Amino acid sequence: MLAVNSSTNAPNPYASLNGKTTDKTEMEQTQDRFLKLLVKQLQSQDPMNPMDSAQSTAQMAQINTVTGIEKLNQTMTTMMSTFQAGLSVQAASMAAGLVGREVIAPGDKTTVKDGTTLAEVGVKDGVSNVEVTVYSESGTKVGVVKLGNVKPGRQAIDLNGIAGEGQKLPDGNYRLVAAGVDKDGKQVQLDTFTKTKVVSVGVSGTGINLNLPGNRSVSLGDVTQIM
Repeated sequence: MLAVNSSTNAPNPYASLNGKTTDKTEMEQTQDRFLKLLVKQLQSQDPMNPMDSAQSTAQMAQINTVTGIEKLNQTMTTMMSTFQAGLSVQAASMAAGLVGREVIAPGDKTTVKDGTTLAEVGVKDGVSNVEVTVYSESGTKVGVVKLGNVKPGRQAIDLNGIAGEGQKLPDGNYRLVAAGVDKDGKQVQLDTFTKTKVVSVGVSGTGINLNLPGNRSVSLGDVTQIM
């Protein structure tokens, strides 16, 4: 019978694989783990029935495939980051053209000028008895606009007439509070949209923001109309 001798003094060709993997990338650590498993398998195999060379080659090909995929993922991630950064710069440049323009955006503050303003309320499906309460800048209740039962969607708010029969609201700043009644008879708050001027444009991790008067900021995607 063939005897297999082992020497404790013989250098271990795999000893370097047993070291720590500090300061290594995730891909390098994956390679180390794979090689350690392969070495363990080689050390534990039956000397009389060694691993088939084709099987060993196939396992080595697997780690090469994993490495290639990891490198491809890193390349694609870098490309996407660069592409998104380019889009953000382009979008910011386009949004900069809105500075000084008037837009319709979510908000409860509206300004009456020359007796007119532009404001809307977002009516939800199934909501009726829609009312918009108007407050002065000092918080005094000015009046109520009763829209009643209207279709779901954006509905214009006409402030004319609430200050008195045939009278218009004095020029100034006002706050709108909209509400309605749902199918269960409960009162629900509704969103309002008002005309405002864009003061400046900002870029954040969530996208392009428009800075509005009164230290307000809205996302560019929330703007529904540009005047």
